[in-house]
Amino acid sequence: MGIEDMIDEVVSEKKKEIEDKFDEISVINMVDFNEPMNLKTWNWLNEDTSLFNELGSRNIATEVVKKIFPEATNAYNDVNITTFRIEEFLCGISKLGNGLQADTEWYQKIEPLSYDTWVYRNKDYMLSTYIRYGRDYLEIKKPTIHDKVKLYLRSRYYRKSIRNYFTYVFAHKAIKKATDRTYLEGIMEQCQAAYKEYLKECNRKNKEIDERLLIFQAKVLPVLERFSGNIGEMDAYNPVKKIPTVKELREMIIKESEK
Repeated sequence: MGIEDMIDEVVSEKKKEIEDKFDEISVINMVDFNEPMNLKTWNWLNEDTSLFNELGSRNIATEVVKKIFPEATNAYNDVNITTFRIEEFLCGISKLGNGLQADTEWYQKIEPLSYDTWVYRNKDYMLSTYIRYGRDYLEIKKPTIHDKVKLYLRSRYYRKSIRNYFTYVFAHKAIKKATDRTYLEGIMEQCQAAYKEYLKECNRKNKEIDERLLIFQAKVLPVLERFSGNIGEMDAYNPVKKIPTVKELREMIIKESEK
């Protein structure tokens, strides 16, 4: 290819860029930005123009969102979505044609652990082990030397052995303290009290989630539905938590109202 052909090719590319820009300008001029935008126009501008490409918290996209949702705060334009908050709930409008979205990950009810599981998952492994062995020990009416040494050692590898008698003799004072029934019963009572507090905390957090659900119903959904009745949940990859859909939240709201 000669230099003239190369120049012609560059000129053609520049002309095409100019034509594309004029097409963008034509699309932009057809929109009244003084009025709240609908989803169809939003998608059209994202598809045919680069108007919403500037990222950050103050640009054309965020200003358009504020006009659509006067209640919105913390509007931010990201690569594939423009996010905002209504009543502290994270929401967004997709720039890829996926519509209006709302974050639903906050709805995670706590399923309280059983007492045994709660004890087992205690951060202090030595304490949780002592509690589990201590509870078993208290159920024995006439503990043997082997039972006492087992509680003292608290080892999963414990085996009955002649060595237990030597351990009992040489660590007698420590074993006596570790196997004192009054001392053990006091620890068990403290654990039960702590577990009850844990259950109360789970209940408190679940009530807070239910209260948030009512706010979501009363103050967020009506605002979003002015723009679109089809509200999806934000993409959130979490292999552990099951993220509820907006449809599922609606069903939960109906169930709560029927109680």
